[in-house]
Amino acid sequence: MAKPNPTPEERAELIIRRLEQIIHEEKAKRVSVIKSKQTGMSYRKWQDTARMEITAAIHNAERIATIDAWVINRLLMIGGSCLVSIGFLGAVFAMDRIDREIAAAVAAVFGVVFLSIGCEWPIRRAAKTYKAKKRAEAISRIINIDKQIKMMERHLQDKKDALKQEINYTNS
Repeated sequence: MAKPNPTPEERAELIIRRLEQIIHEEKAKRVSVIKSKQTGMSYRKWQDTARMEITAAIHNAERIATIDAWVINRLLMIGGSCLVSIGFLGAVFAMDRIDREIAAAVAAVFGVVFLSIGCEWPIRRAAKTYKAKKRAEAISRIINIDKQIKMMERHLQDKKDALKQEINYTNS
């Protein structure tokens, strides 16, 4: 079963893929300038980019943990308040200080609130599981596309080498 939040390995894989993409884009920019003697990204620029990507991943993980903590605290506080209110209402009714119909109506409202809070948890879990499956599918597609691109690059390199050999053969 897919995990609700990205695992550290998935986060690392996404960072690596993002850095590869940045390096390839930088390389493409450098290749477009024919007379440029630099063929890659400077180490300092790569370091800054890596630092930025890692910081963003850590920030995202902390944000998800904070949101989960807020949700849990909210659910526990509202659930506890509902139970205390229902208990207090039951005690007041037991002391015969409130009408039965009013006590039943108010207890029903608190019961509905308590049940809706109880239903939020599985709904959130299902939504996170759905997102995790979509994330896994997207990563799988990215990996497949990367493999296809690498195969195409090898094929083009082989074709380039064959054409160079053919040109050299016809020139000599």
